[in-house]
Amino acid sequence: MEQLIDEFIWLLLDTENYIRKLPQGRTNHEQLAEFLRIFREKRLEPLHWRLQRINTQRYVLSMVGLTNVGKSTLAEALLEHPVAPRKNGPATAIPVEYEYDCESWQLRTIDERNLTVMEQKFDSAQALFQVLEKKVFTPQPEDLSNGSDAKLIVKGPMKLLEGGLVFADTPGFGAAQTADSSATHENVLVEYLQKHVHEVMFCLSASNAMVSPSEKKFFESIGHLCSTVVVTKWDAEDEQSEHDKKQYEGKFSELFPMCRFLFVNAKRAIENPNQQDSEAQDLQSLFQTRRNKQERQTLLRSDVERAYKDLIELLRKPLEAAGLPNVPWHKAALANFQYEAAKEKLKIP
Repeated sequence: MEQLIDEFIWLLLDTENYIRKLPQGRTNHEQLAEFLRIFREKRLEPLHWRLQRINTQRYVLSMVGLTNVGKSTLAEALLEHPVAPRKNGPATAIPVEYEYDCESWQLRTIDERNLTVMEQKFDSAQALFQVLEKKVFTPQPEDLSNGSDAKLIVKGPMKLLEGGLVFADTPGFGAAQTADSSATHENVLVEYLQKHVHEVMFCLSASNAMVSPSEKKFFESIGHLCSTVVVTKWDAEDEQSEHDKKQYEGKFSELFPMCRFLFVNAKRAIENPNQQDSEAQDLQSLFQTRRNKQERQTLLRSDVERAYKDLIELLRKPLEAAGLPNVPWHKAALANFQYEAAKEKLKIP
């Protein structure tokens, strides 16, 4: 898989360089070359980055989004236990990582900067939650130092996380920084995601019929980590829902390249745990397909296949502008890519 992605990147890079070197008096293909560069950076390099972290035993998934977008409500619905603190308003920059443990509920407070670990055990999820909520929203100086090296780990019988999967619940990136912090909340959050998280689900609220400038900016900083856009608070009626979903995705998909869209109503899932809507089940399935590296590799292969199909479709416009019937591929690079694609049994046109 690594060789395939590398050859795909080199195919676009070598072809781009070849096009730029063509005599300007003969042809002007600058728009085509620029398209290949942008596609390589936005669609292929994130796949290469994801490949480097796909084989880890402890695979960390996270949801990020503006404050009050509904992440923690969604986390509670997924974990099926009331252990995800929620608050209407600014929160601290302390992430909470959730892991599976079949025997007991545990809370670890980890401060790598000060080299301290504190562990507490609880008889129930509710008892753990009372302590966790205080640490998340009103941390004491002796608990945690500021920065991305501080985090909380919750362990308990959360079946969704069996097999080494870890879920990281992070505060909204619109939250205010603590008064004594020297870094902005957003910078601390980005640093944590870059350092500790393998894959991100980007949360948007269906109650907002727009994507704000701050959401666009934050996505740009962690876009290479994102695989999925989760649209929360989705309340469309069943008979209208599929049409509305397609409209929503068509409106915003350009802002989130390579991301699939999922639509959920976490509050409804919590209130009716035995009758969860299909969207919530789709999100649970997303977690389940990340449990082992073989399934993650299969998903990555499908993303490479999708990227190639999208490339061929999107090339039509720059080819027309350049007055060319076909892309003047770098022949050696194309042969290498086709060879690796055949080895991986990639379905490409």
